[in-house]
Amino acid sequence: AVYAVKRALDEGRKAVYTTPLKALSNQKYNDLSALFGPGRVGLLTGDITLNPSAPCVVCTTEILRSLLYRCSPLCRELGACVFDEVHFILDPERGVVYEEVVMSLP
Repeated sequence: AVYAVKRALDEGRKAVYTTPLKALSNQKYNDLSALFGPGRVGLLTGDITLNPSAPCVVCTTEILRSLLYRCSPLCRELGACVFDEVHFILDPERGVVYEEVVMSLP
């Protein structure tokens, strides 16, 4: 996951790291900020918006779906998308979000 984010950033593209939970997004934001620097990482959870135009954005999968539906500039510049806890795709209630995101990625 870190390699994919680093490669996208090295290529001058954006990276998105998605998680199913706000708390996990907060944790991954802190982890990636420590690795790449706080100015290069943003966080979007619905409750919190920090540095949304950063080269790497950590967000919930639902937020990414919304960004894709709105044709966000972030999505047009995307070089990598990491799905943390991708096994949620099998969840009867939440799996559809993952399916929609995968099908909508550029």
